[in-house]
Amino acid sequence: MIRPENSGDAAAIDRIVSGFGGDDTYTARLRSSGGIISELSLVSEDGSGGINGFIGCAPARTGGTDTPLITGVHAESDEIKKALVTELIRRAKEQGRDYLLACYDESVPYEELSFFSSVCFGIIPPGSFENIGALLCICLSGKKLAEAVRAELPAELGQSYTEPVFDIHTRLSAEEAEFAAFDTRRRSRITSYFLDAALILFSVAMFAWKKEFFYLSPAIIAVVFRIRAIMDMKKFRETKEQEKENSKAGPIDSQLLFYEEGLIAFYPDRSNAQFFLYKHFHYMFLKKDYMFIGYPTRDRHVGGIHIMYRDIPDKEALISFIKKKTGGIRIMK
Repeated sequence: MIRPENSGDAAAIDRIVSGFGGDDTYTARLRSSGGIISELSLVSEDGSGGINGFIGCAPARTGGTDTPLITGVHAESDEIKKALVTELIRRAKEQGRDYLLACYDESVPYEELSFFSSVCFGIIPPGSFENIGALLCICLSGKKLAEAVRAELPAELGQSYTEPVFDIHTRLSAEEAEFAAFDTRRRSRITSYFLDAALILFSVAMFAWKKEFFYLSPAIIAVVFRIRAIMDMKKFRETKEQEKENSKAGPIDSQLLFYEEGLIAFYPDRSNAQFFLYKHFHYMFLKKDYMFIGYPTRDRHVGGIHIMYRDIPDKEALISFIKKKTGGIRIMK
């Protein structure tokens, strides 16, 4: 059975919490300082009425919203852990909470209970860019943030990110996004055709000179690969056409946060986010008042982000920043 903590449970809870790392755990420190939300402090009981699990929350803020943070799920059994989190979610919903945060813990089935990286909901966690997925979140009310906000958490979790170097709100029509993707693939494809043709001609010339079939093998491999690439392109076009038919083809809103460590792209209309290290980018395509930054591949897809020029206060500064962070990005116009 799961129930709220009462005044007679303190000693039993302290024993359980201390069993998960001693008296210096995050939960223990917050309990001793009165930093636990009483109405979201729950215990689980065994068949004889003894306490065998505890879950607690600390107050946190995301923008102007109260967003409780789970300090830890303290129980031996995975079944009990899941039951505690499930009941906590139910009670937080009843209280009208919009979001519930948790620090990643592989022993707790957060993913199974629909927790995702907090950045997918526009909540930027503390810590380094490499640990961007360490703060998890579940949306309880269906409310979406219009723009990314910084989570204000108890000091025990460490310092938050520095302010982004560039914080850009951008809007791109579905047609513009589609154009950038197709045009990028076309340019990448032309380069591939040229390289394949050169390889085939060299291979055939060597065969004509040496009269040995071994020298034809590169040409055969290149032809097979090219046939596969053409089939992949056909599939890619068919998929894009199907997506176009199934969608309303409205504008795509995004907030792009450029930090020293990397880039976060947040899409409030989709509660979605992408994370990039600058070393991932090697290509920038500039055209029609917007840029496409990405890493086109030869076979199946193009990865990257779109940015509208008119939404950038200093376009040249941004381009210079990206080139510096990537070590020299290739720019095509």
